[in-house]
Amino acid sequence: MPKCAKCHSEIEVIEPVARRDECPSCRTDLHSCIQCILYDRSSPSQCREPIADHVADKESANFCNYFKFLGGAKGNPNATKTKDDMFKKLEGLFKK
Repeated sequence: MPKCAKCHSEIEVIEPVARRDECPSCRTDLHSCIQCILYDRSSPSQCREPIADHVADKESANFCNYFKFLGGAKGNPNATKTKDDMFKKLEGLFKK
């Protein structure tokens, strides 16, 4: 079952996700960058779609035509990574 990227509560999603749909638990907008499969903190503009318009507020509803809801319980592995997690992984590459 899909989960909210913000509160991780399981939510029932009816596709397509409308711009004003919200998580019933935390009221976070569902049609937002953090809820999208293309969201990636390590990518330019934090999106893996190179021609998508830049969205400043990644947690607010937007009009992106490339939006694809995270879907399954696994979600987007890059959405929850922190800067520290990425640096630790990078440091691990240089340790023997």
